[in-house]
Amino acid sequence: MTILNPSNETRVHENNWKEKPRAFIILGLEGAGNYMLQNALVEAGCGKNDRLDKEPPDYEALEQFDGDIVIRKSFPHAEHWPIWERLLKRCLLYGYDVFIIWIIRETNARTQSVIRRDPQRDVSDLLLYQTSFFQELSRIKNYSVDYEIITYSAFVHSEGFRRWLFEERLQLPYPEDFEVLTDRNDQYYE
Repeated sequence: MTILNPSNETRVHENNWKEKPRAFIILGLEGAGNYMLQNALVEAGCGKNDRLDKEPPDYEALEQFDGDIVIRKSFPHAEHWPIWERLLKRCLLYGYDVFIIWIIRETNARTQSVIRRDPQRDVSDLLLYQTSFFQELSRIKNYSVDYEIITYSAFVHSEGFRRWLFEERLQLPYPEDFEVLTDRNDQYYE
């Protein structure tokens, strides 16, 4: 079990009001870059606990943090469809401001990435999951939380995009030591 809880200073805005800690919830189809993105947020100072990444999550693990956290949910996760809305509500209940990051990746590369790790997977199931995932995405409008939709390609290829995402959009320090994986999409088209 991995538990990371770096000392996070409370952020103070120009008007001197203190923000609540944030729960960054990463949602993406399996093979979309969820794990890579979570590692980048950990490098930027967010805490994480693998018990929250499991399905169903161990919500009591939310009590151990006093700063920003990052939680990753893949669709499907360990053959279960995550109930991300329950996770969102629990994070709010525990006093977090929630920021959802949806990550998407080109269909063929994402599918091939999953099959490379698990050759027994059914391609038609993976394509059906994509349809269901985008239906989930449309439900975010039911909640008053901030969110951003990003692409694997932009995250991997553009340092400018990554800097904007961390420093401007997420208001986190840019993870200077984080080594972005090389773009693995090309290997599926050679």
